[in-house]
Order: sequence, then structure tokens, then C-alpha cells
Amino acid sequence: MEDGITLSAKEVARLRVLVSVGAGEVGRATAALQLGVGVRQLKRLLRRYRENGPAGLQSRRRGLPSNRRLGDDVRGAVIELAKTRYVGFGPTLLAEKLAAEHGLDLAIESVRQILLSAGLWRARRRRREIHPARERRPCFGELIQIDGSPHDWFEGRAQRCTLLAFIDDATGRITAARFMPTETTAGYFMVLGDHLHRYGRPLSLYSDRHSIFVVNDREGRTFEGRTQFGRALETLDIEAICANSPQAKGRIERLFQTCQDRLVKEMRLLGIDSIVGANDYLPRFIAFFNERFSVTPRGCDDAHRPLVQSTRALALVLAEHQTRTLSKNLDCQYRGQQYLVQADDRRRRLAGQHITVCQRHDGEVVLLHGDEELPYRLGPHRPPAVVVVDDKTLNAQVDAVVARRSTRPPAPTHPWRRALKPQRAEVP
Repeated sequence: MEDGITLSAKEVARLRVLVSVGAGEVGRATAALQLGVGVRQLKRLLRRYRENGPAGLQSRRRGLPSNRRLGDDVRGAVIELAKTRYVGFGPTLLAEKLAAEHGLDLAIESVRQILLSAGLWRARRRRREIHPARERRPCFGELIQIDGSPHDWFEGRAQRCTLLAFIDDATGRITAARFMPTETTAGYFMVLGDHLHRYGRPLSLYSDRHSIFVVNDREGRTFEGRTQFGRALETLDIEAICANSPQAKGRIERLFQTCQDRLVKEMRLLGIDSIVGANDYLPRFIAFFNERFSVTPRGCDDAHRPLVQSTRALALVLAEHQTRTLSKNLDCQYRGQQYLVQADDRRRRLAGQHITVCQRHDGEVVLLHGDEELPYRLGPHRPPAVVVVDDKTLNAQVDAVVARRSTRPPAPTHPWRRALKPQRAEVP
């Protein structure tokens, strides 16, 4: 500030050089070199300084809008679209949609400033907790991170569900994903089957310590016992590795953050309101995600190994296994259903021996003795008195009970109605 005139740092530096030139301390060629301008431009600056003093060095566009400023019509169009069609879209995703759908090729920062000025976006607070980044694995297929994300994926258009996903650690590519009602072993079997059929067997899978993957006691300690998923991985010769914290498997946690932003909004624009429709759309989103966000691995080799099981054998590996003992009549019970093995002279020796009951995700039940499938017929069905569920399927089970109770009114002869019926007093 000089004589009530505000100068920028660049203008103050020019003023000092011009004062030195006027005092004969510095030649014009040297002064032009110091200011990074030509001699002719230096002469213009000297003339403006002599005529108007320090005020002549002020930018003549100060206080005026930038020549590159977006027009009010463009800003209005962006704000209108952000309020109607693209409600809740962030600057990056909104900029992509404006360029792809409306021909408005705007910088992300320009879109962010427009949203901020209209009160449609709030700057994110910086994270205080810092976790050191782990270097990616060098080869595709060495380490696959797996997890599930329960979320309101349809924004109230349908019930909440869970997205199960597999992501490669070396490339950041989504290798398989499915929407499921809840996070269950059968759901992970289906996603694992998708991965195996497309890429082969990875070296290892990286998961959390949920009971789907490991056997824990009440204090959270891990035992050596196998779960259904662990048994399948051991059969397929895939190493199971568990993380100690969500931050340790940050790749898939960040994937779910991206999906809860981008995938939710894409399904909103397409009007998807069911798990079936979402699963039909998932391959398109996975292709976009892998093209946009995946990286090139440091190693050039693919660590996946080919499958050694047939399609049928793999389907039975990726199923729930339970051991039963055949009675003298060659029958057994499984979930309240009696299964009678169709015996011939060769199979009569199976009485008293252990067999494996395999239930696939589509409901098919297969009886195995070793690798041999045993033919059977169904006997009487007796529903189990107690339904066994894990903590991640408990809410879905209770919701089903509530819906069944609320939609089925009690019969007129129900004891509850008789209890509410007023009793007529007897007259002596």
C-alpha cells in the first residue's frame, strides 16, 4: 500500500525495479531481464509510471470479471441440473455427466466452485487419522481382497441389500461382484465361482475375521477349525488370510466408498430398483470402474492357476457340506428332511457309514460318498423347531417374521381373540 494504492507483490517488485531505472542505478536491458519482459514492454511500464506514478502499475483488469469466466447461462444450467437430475452428485461425477450427457466440458474445480456458490456442496474435512500405505502386490492374482457392504443401495426404492465384491490388490480391478439380500456364505460362494470361472484360482484371499471366514470364540480369538468357506478354499488350494482391522484392507474399503457414491447414483439415473436389475447392470459398471481406476501391475505375470475340477465338481465344492451317518435303512435327516438312498447290492454296505450332504445355492441337495453321488428319494419333511442364523442374516430373518406376523391376522378362534372377548356375568 502506497498513497492509498493497493499493489500486488508482482507490482511492488516492478515498482522497485522502475525506481532503480529512473535513478540510473540499473540499465533498461538489465531491468527488462529482471522483470522477465521485453525492452519495449519495459518502456511502456516506465511511461505509465512517469504519467500516473505507482497507480499506473496496477492491473487494468482489477475489479473486473475474468475474460475466462463462465457465462451466467452456463452456471445456471449447471445449478439447475444439480438441483434436479443430479441431486447429490459430487464435482467430479457431475463434471463427467455434464460432458458425457450435455456437452458441457467444464473443469472439475469450476464445477466445484459453482456448487459451493449455490450451496449444493460442502468442502470435506481432512481426515485426522493417517494410516501408512502398503505397497501393492506385484502380480495380478496374488492377493484378492474380499468383503461385503450392507447399504441402502436403492435409496429407499427397494429394501437394503449387500454388495459382495472381490478386488485385486496389484491392479485395483474388480474381478467379481454381486448384490445379495444379506452377507452369507452362499453369496460368497457365488462370487468366488464367478471369479474362478473367469480368471482361475488366485494365490490368496484377504478377508476380515467374520464367522463366515474363521471360527472365533466369544472373546474373538481365532481357532484352527474350518468354516464352510475355509473348507472350500482348502480344497481349491487357495490361501486364506485375515486382516486385523478394516484399514488393513483399504483397497476394498475405498472401493465401497466409490460404489456408494457412483454406483448408487448411476442406478438412480437408470431407475434400477431390484437386486436382479442391479446385478444385470453390474458388469457395465465393473467395466467402467476397471477402465477408469485400475493401474498397471509392477509384475507382468498372472498369478492365477487353472482350475483342476470339472464344472460339476466345482459346483459341489462351492456348496454347504454337512456330514451324516446312514442308518440301517440307508436314510438320514438334513434340515428336517428325510433322504432315502436308493440302494443296490453294491450300496447296501453303506449302512452305518458317513456321507456328505451338499446343498448348493440354488437349493439342490446332493449326497456324496467320497466322489460318488448317491441317488435318493425324499421321505417325510419335519421343519426344524429352531432356525439357526448368523449375526449378518439375523435382521433379514426378523424382518421376515415381522412381515409374516403383520400380514396374517389371527383367526376368529385364536386364543388371543377369546381372551379379549368380554365375559357375560352370570346371574345367580
